[in-house]
Amino acid sequence: MDVTALFKIQYGLFAVGVEQEGRLNACVVNTVAQATAEPPQLTLTMQKRNFTTELARKKRSVAISVLGEKTPIELIERLGTQSGRDTDKMEDVPCMRDAAGNPLLVGNGVVAHYSAEITSEVDLGSHYLFVLKPTALEKLDGTPTTYSGYRARKSTGGKQWVCTICHYVYDGATPFEELPEGWVCPVCGEPKSAFVLE
Repeated sequence: MDVTALFKIQYGLFAVGVEQEGRLNACVVNTVAQATAEPPQLTLTMQKRNFTTELARKKRSVAISVLGEKTPIELIERLGTQSGRDTDKMEDVPCMRDAAGNPLLVGNGVVAHYSAEITSEVDLGSHYLFVLKPTALEKLDGTPTTYSGYRARKSTGGKQWVCTICHYVYDGATPFEELPEGWVCPVCGEPKSAFVLE
């Protein structure tokens, strides 16, 4: 089975923000989708290991910023490859708070804002799937980015090692083949064996 066939599915990129006890945190995901129009409902899938997931399960609400083609790669990397357990990812990141206190990114090429309550969740093994009821929706200017568009912007033009679990593209200074056997994906924690050359 060729799991890279799944890379052909088009995804957007989203910053999911949560406030918990005065602390702001956010992460980047590619798994937000409209589930129904009447009533409006969304789905959001997040890795169980993710600190933002932990906060969202406690808070039962999230703020989602839809990232655009002009969202800086550095911001995507900052929110997508670091853990909020270890660093304040939101320090100096322009944001506003929704009615629940959750952070929505301001500027930085963001093209829409969604605030939502988590109405249910499904345990998918390594991930939780959340069903969301929007409490506020705002359309902004610009074109949303796709995950493949982000990867193309990040690409050096050659072959890339891609995580088959979270689709993280390795871009470290050390050649992938020379990474130690204990190295793991900085986003999802999977081992080197989860990567394929694309």
